[in-house]
Amino acid sequence: MMASALPPLGLVLLLAAQSASGQAQDEWPVSAARQQGLSEDALSRLDKHIRAQLPHLRSMLIARHGRLVFENYYGDASRDGLHNMQSMTKSVSSALVGIALNKGLITSLDNRVAGYFPEYRNVIQDGRMKDITIRHIMTMSSGIDEARLSFDKAFDNPVEQILSWRLLYEPGHGFRYSSAAAHLLGGVLRAAIGQPVLDFARAELFRPLGIGEVVWYADKTGLQSGGMSGLLRSRDLLKLGELYLGGGRWRGRRLISPEYVADSVKVHNSGDFFGTHVQYGYMWWIKKIGGHDAFWAAGYGGQYLLVVPDVDMVVLCTSDWKQPEYPEHFALIDAFILASVVAR
Repeated sequence: MMASALPPLGLVLLLAAQSASGQAQDEWPVSAARQQGLSEDALSRLDKHIRAQLPHLRSMLIARHGRLVFENYYGDASRDGLHNMQSMTKSVSSALVGIALNKGLITSLDNRVAGYFPEYRNVIQDGRMKDITIRHIMTMSSGIDEARLSFDKAFDNPVEQILSWRLLYEPGHGFRYSSAAAHLLGGVLRAAIGQPVLDFARAELFRPLGIGEVVWYADKTGLQSGGMSGLLRSRDLLKLGELYLGGGRWRGRRLISPEYVADSVKVHNSGDFFGTHVQYGYMWWIKKIGGHDAFWAAGYGGQYLLVVPDVDMVVLCTSDWKQPEYPEHFALIDAFILASVVAR
């Protein structure tokens, strides 16, 4: 049932009367917000504000202390509907790199990317391309320019095409957000693991997290994009944030090393992003929000998966991805959600 068909406070409080079978299926224990130290009045105001002022927002979910305390859907969204997470996919790829490192399938983040594509060595025209490492791509310091929208569908072989480009700067000496570079990371993953990226993700990340249906678009060569356009349920997206909040552990099972998770959400690069100075880890954005250290995955059109460790909270906001950015959606985190914390 869509949340918009319920009284606003019905899902805000996430009554613990939900069936045990429903909780087991999603692995999300639910709780009243007040039991986890949050103001129910503040969250009710959040819901009312969204309904009155933010018609393009589609879902808002909040987990605190490992329990789902707020879950509302808006417009045509629903709990079981798949949502296009856009560039949140980059953070999924980052997690997969961490898993591949744990398994020894990738030996170092300083491995050179071109070495994974010996079949394309003759297309490289800028010699600096051979110096790009996995770390450079993950920190947006590769020097690879951004590509036009839907380049993964326009190019017959995006990996080959991107490797032929001239770089903007020497790898490691700048910041340029690039989905094209992230697509190369998908190619690195495929070469390193020896199977389709989606198959690896299902076995090593999605199934352990209890994530069922996933759509992850591929280019004409069958390569899942390392940085764009996957479809997941909102509840399942929230699990990625909880996994990182737990240092790579989900419900007692270690999926990613705590060292890799901690390193992923440290600042490794910074620069200009559409006129704003930003800080970046391994495909996670980093900043202080309301005095709290936070990191998040972000996607075009107002998709935000934010983790605030010192208040033990994960927040997911999804929006109409066909519309422009919505900074006012991100502003809800400080204005309403962090303001709702009344007890640790």
